[in-house]
This record gives sequence, C-alpha cells and structure tokens, in this order.
Amino acid sequence: MVHHVPSHADPRAPRAGPRAEALAGAAGPPQRLSSALSAYAATLYSADGRRALIETAKAIPPDDADALAEKYARIALPTLILWGRHDAIIPLPIGERLHRAIGTSQLVVIDDAGHLPHEETPDLVCEALGRFLG
Repeated sequence: MVHHVPSHADPRAPRAGPRAEALAGAAGPPQRLSSALSAYAATLYSADGRRALIETAKAIPPDDADALAEKYARIALPTLILWGRHDAIIPLPIGERLHRAIGTSQLVVIDDAGHLPHEETPDLVCEALGRFLG
C-alpha cells in the first residue's frame, strides 16, 4: 500500500534543483528546519565537513548492497517506509523498490519533503506514524 501526503506549500514557489538541495543538507526550505539541524548542516560547508561528506558518500552503496537487498523479503513484521518525494540523496524509486521487496510494508510518500521528512514536515510524519500504529 502506498500513501501520498499532499504538499501544504504554494505550488508556484520555486524549488531548488537536486544538486542545490543536496548541498543544502538535502532538506527543503530552510525555514522548516530546526536550529539544531541548521547548525549540523552548517558544518558540512567547512573543508573537514566536505571531506567527511565525500568519505561517507564513497561508502554508499555498500559493497554487499545486492546481498543485503535480497534479505528484505524476509522481513515479516509490519514496516512503515517514509520517503520525501524530493529526496535528492536517495531518490523515491529506491523507496518504491524497498516497498516492493518488503511484502509487509506501507510506503508513505511525503510530497513536500526531501531527505529529512522528519525535520522538514514533522507534523505530517507524526500523522503517518499515528495512522500506521493506530
């Protein structure tokens, strides 16, 4: 089952491109981000932060990604997958693939979110969690 959570944003508002969004911490508009997340993201603009980000990116995907993905089908518990439609780090087709692989999953796509829906749209995430746990 796939649910879509509609956007509450003005559809006429310009969106940053995927690269700009990724460089800005993979999140949506800054006014939606917590000060803690903004402070975290700011560290990525330093030389050390960029170096750490590059090293992290080199580890994605892991060398055994295909073997790991084969194990998803063994997940038997109800599983909620929350995904931001504008995720520039891990695109939605990956979330859809994960959903297909886990037979007991529900995929909730949050239209107005990127890689950090829990920070960008916490109310929508809480609603989705409430429906799932309800």
